[in-house]
Amino acid sequence: LVWVGQFFRDLIIGLYKIPEQLSADEKKEAMASLMQYLSPGEKEVVAAIEMNLSKIGMDTAIRFIYIGRSDIFSRGNISAIIGTFKLFNTLNLNGFRPNKLASTSVDYFFKKRREYAKKRRLLNAYKLRMFTSKPFVLNIEEWATIYHYPTYIIEAPTVRRIEAKKGEPPIGLPT
Repeated sequence: LVWVGQFFRDLIIGLYKIPEQLSADEKKEAMASLMQYLSPGEKEVVAAIEMNLSKIGMDTAIRFIYIGRSDIFSRGNISAIIGTFKLFNTLNLNGFRPNKLASTSVDYFFKKRREYAKKRRLLNAYKLRMFTSKPFVLNIEEWATIYHYPTYIIEAPTVRRIEAKKGEPPIGLPT
């Protein structure tokens, strides 16, 4: 209840007093003084946020649909797809998680009927390219990592291979 009184006090003072602006140097000094109290993990998070903000960001929504006959349908395939996105998660930074509203599971009454209706709604939304959730922002580096996943088997056709001979170890190397 204290905040209500503070709000009205600030509102009345704001009618008569000109807002004070901090100069750029004062803002940097205030931020520097706060940075010294952060733990190393928090400093890493701030550095990662600054790095992400320095790149171009785009609204993104990642959707997939898995359809199969009941005799070959496997929930393990869904887990495998979700697992590929969980590779990008980190403990102290952002990560991917499935949208519960876009899953086909239902609870309680009329389970089969409601599950069937939900599956039909999701399929129609997928056909019409409608999204069931808000988009999130990915920068261009994150996009490139997701869609061009780095592997060890990448072949570069323009790079020439050079044969190398296997040499002997140096004489003074301890064994």
